[in-house]
Amino acid sequence: MEDELTIVEVKAGEKEAVAKGKARIQNIYEERKRNCQNVSVKVPKNQLKYIIEPRGQTIQEILQETGLSVEMPLSDVQSDIIIIRCEQAKLGPALTFVYSKANNVKIEHMNVPDWLHKYIIGKKDADIKHMVQDLSKV
Repeated sequence: MEDELTIVEVKAGEKEAVAKGKARIQNIYEERKRNCQNVSVKVPKNQLKYIIEPRGQTIQEILQETGLSVEMPLSDVQSDIIIIRCEQAKLGPALTFVYSKANNVKIEHMNVPDWLHKYIIGKKDADIKHMVQDLSKV
């Protein structure tokens, strides 16, 4: 069965064409339902934003690259589980792609006493700028 749907112009009163289009969509849906698998994947809550990215850009990239559908937890829910839907044959590469996006950025926190801040940052941020100038990802 084709992956793409052909859009059929339907004029008012063409019930046969509408029924035919509906049946075709239903067949595609049923085939995908048989061939796809749902997998729950744990991604740390603070890393979920790197899968979403601005305006869903990364999710769109994941869909285009892998054919994978990603269901994210609602922002007000404290869950770190995402649901992935994909054809079984594409599941391995799709999971690898999602994890690479989620782990693209790592955030590390350091607890530093307040009295050290001025020595780390320096006058007009000079010291901190000097420390990170060669580190493109910091």
